[in-house]
Amino acid sequence: MSAKFNFYGTVGNVADNVQGNQEATLYISEQQKSLVEVAEEIQNLFDYLEQSNPTLIEVQRKVKQAVEHNSSLKDPNAIELAIKNSPTLQARLRNALTAASLEAIKVIFAPAGILIEAVRAWIYPS
Repeated sequence: MSAKFNFYGTVGNVADNVQGNQEATLYISEQQKSLVEVAEEIQNLFDYLEQSNPTLIEVQRKVKQAVEHNSSLKDPNAIELAIKNSPTLQARLRNALTAASLEAIKVIFAPAGILIEAVRAWIYPS
């Protein structure tokens, strides 16, 4: 019998003829909630969050009012100018982007996290 496949490298899980049935089990909750009930639960959650954390809601309202009353905040270049004119803000943004990038690399390439933490421990000994 001659070979049907010719692989010039490492290959795993190759099958010639596969026979059988595909079976799946679908578990459906006995309690089906209507869209109205779900919407009510979400609204109740929003109400709870607003009552338990009013400072966040107040801050959002104040920011919205500030943007509406200050025309310079509506300028799309205002953020860029604020960053350019503030070395502290530049440093904080750079640190945040570096931390986020490192965490993304550690999530995407899990083994790289070991090397990243080793280098971090070398640079910043405790």
